This record gives sequence, C-alpha cells and structure tokens, in this order.
Amino acid sequence: MIAKLIKNFQNHEIYRQGSVLFLATGIGNVFNMLYHIVMVRKLPPEEYGVLNTLFACILFFALPTGNIQITLTKFIARYHGLESKFAIKKILKGMFIRIFILALVIGGVTVLLAPRIVIFLKLHDIKPVLYMAGVVSASLIMPLPMAGLHGLQKFLSLGLALISTHFSKLILAIVFIYLGWGVNGALNSVTISNLLGITIAYPVLSRSLKGLNYENENILEVNFKDIYLYILPVSLSTLTFMLLTNLDVILVKHFFHPLQAGYYSIAQVIGRIILFLPVGICMVMFPKVAYSQARNEDTLEHFKHSIIYISLLVIGGSLFIFSFPTLVLKIFTGKIYIQCLPLIKRFAISMGLFSLSFSFLLYYISTSHWRYIFPFLIFPPLEAVMISVWHSTLTEVLDIVIFLAFLLLIVNILIFRRVHK
Repeated sequence: MIAKLIKNFQNHEIYRQGSVLFLATGIGNVFNMLYHIVMVRKLPPEEYGVLNTLFACILFFALPTGNIQITLTKFIARYHGLESKFAIKKILKGMFIRIFILALVIGGVTVLLAPRIVIFLKLHDIKPVLYMAGVVSASLIMPLPMAGLHGLQKFLSLGLALISTHFSKLILAIVFIYLGWGVNGALNSVTISNLLGITIAYPVLSRSLKGLNYENENILEVNFKDIYLYILPVSLSTLTFMLLTNLDVILVKHFFHPLQAGYYSIAQVIGRIILFLPVGICMVMFPKVAYSQARNEDTLEHFKHSIIYISLLVIGGSLFIFSFPTLVLKIFTGKIYIQCLPLIKRFAISMGLFSLSFSFLLYYISTSHWRYIFPFLIFPPLEAVMISVWHSTLTEVLDIVIFLAFLLLIVNILIFRRVHK
C-alpha cells in the first residue's frame, strides 16, 4: 500500500504539482499564522474577538472574490484546454473594468451598512468597520490576475504571488501594531498587501500569456453571459460553505460575553489550520478537472488522487493538534488559555470534516454538477437554528457544528458514489 502511494506520488502530476502549491500555500499560511499570532499577543482578547469577527464579516462582503476567481479559473482553464489564447485574453480584458466597478459598489455598500454592523456586533467604534470596507474592495480586485495564473496552471508563479501577499501583510501588521493602530492597523495591512499582490501578479500573468504558443490556435468567441450565469451557482455554493464555517463565530459573538467570544475566536483560528491545510491540493485539482473536461478526458482520476492527498493532510494535522493542544495554543498566543483547550480539539474535528466536504464541492463546481450542491444549501440554516436554540456553553455550540460537518461528509460520499456510477 505504501509503495503504491509512493509510486503514485512520483508519477501522477496531482501529487507533484499539488506539493508545489501545498508548499507555497503552507509558507503563505505560516505568514498568515504569524500574523494572527502577533494579533493575539498584541491585542487584548476582546479586541482580537472584534478583529476575528470582522474577518468573518469580510468573508461575506467579499464573497464575490472567491466566486470571481473560481469562475474565471474555470473558463480560463477551459479555453486553455480548447487552445484559444484569443478567448483567454478577451476574458481577462473584459472582466477588468467590471470587477473594478463591482469593488467600488460593494465597498460603498459596506460603508453605508457600517452603523448597523456596529450595533449588531456591539462595537464601540465605527472606524474598524470603515477600514473593513477597504479590505473588501482590494480583495475583490485581486482575483483577476490570480485566476489567470491559476487557470493556465502556472502553479509556481501563483504560489510565489500568494507568499508575497501574506509576507507583506505580516510585516505591515507588525509595523502598524508597533505604531499603536490596533485593530485598524491590522485591517489596513490586509488592504495594502492585497494591492501589492496585484502589482506583483499582473506582470507575471502578462509574460505567461505571451508564452502561450498552441500548435492549433482556435479563435473562439467568449460569451460573457455564460460567465455571469456560472457565477450564480458558484456564489450560492461558496456562500453556503462560508456560512457553514463562519456562522458559529458570528452567533457566538452575538450570544456570549465578549471575553468568551474572544476565547472562541482564538480556538477557531487554530482549528482553521486544518481547513486551509489542503488548499494547495484543491487549487491544483480544480483547473485540471476543468481542463480535462474541456478535452473530453477523464476527470474522476484527478479527484481520486486529490482526495487521498487531502485525507492524509487532514488526518496528520488533526492528530498533531490532538496530541499537542497546549503546545499549539502556546505557539499562537504565548499563553495558556485553559478555556480554549477543549475548543481547539473540537475545531480540529469540525474543520477536518468540512475540508473533505469542500473537496467534493469544488469537484461539483468544476464539472458543473449543480444539482449535487443542494445539501450545502440546507445545512447553514439548520446550523443557525440549532445554535440559536442550543448555546448554553461554547462546547455545546461546537458539538453541533461537528455533528453537522460529519453528516454533510456522509451525504457527499453517497452523492459521489452516484456521480461515479
């Protein structure tokens, strides 16, 4: 069995290229982890709770970010498989102005909703919410060059761009915190680093496009209506998954004391390591599936190898957190918050299960199997209802999340068996 896995690792490109992006995203996540370590250590628990809750809100306001990148990656990978440089360039040029306008609109809406957000989250200052609008706007523009590199399967260049973004965010955050800017500085470091990432990625993408020389160039027209229609189910899918993995944080902030919400946020950040650990593998699988589908080639092979790799990473990461929860907590916070210890292990379980379900979701999206995303639509409202009814303790909240994560994975395994048949 082990010999077979080693042979697959050496021969199948999913393992090789996945390892490149796994390493790149791993380095990027280390910088991101150090960013949160600095925030946890330099900000009081209450303020860190505010920052983490605003990050959860950013995920919702900047939801088009992931949707745009997934959609553009899908279509660029598709036209890459159909060998049409003309179509790829048309997509990139046509979407630039549209995304820029979208960034201005959503940023403006965030500013208009700021007073209501302050009231709901029980904040004492509107400034962090206003700075959050800057993060949202910059995050919306960033997917365009990243999707170009992703769809063309320039995984090394994409990885280096991601590393640069996370590294600059860390350095800027340290400087801003040193200057005493607190939560506001933490948010501004994200905005500026995203803009730097865009500046780095565009020239690399331009060179990659110039280097495309297909033997049989196809001049294919692009129907932007198809792109917009594809964004709708992708948006619905990613929204539900964001809700599944972040709704508990917002509800805890609403139902519990700020200090308890802070402990919950600290534990969640540690647990989310498991959720993000296999991201590099998913990023390799997605364009490869879309590319193969465009060429009428087998797509299940990519998914099977990806899920093996992802499962190994999830199991390994979870075992480490289970074995050394105190060490992991001390690395992140420099202190031992006893209240976080029972939460960290539960988060490792829930995020590991969600990570596996996310792999299934990406496969459905890449192959346009839209009917199979239905389970992801019904679980967030179920989670909201259950937590709203049962939230006597933080562990009770997490036990509900674990139960739903396990149930969702079982449903996806049954669905995949049907897809395979």
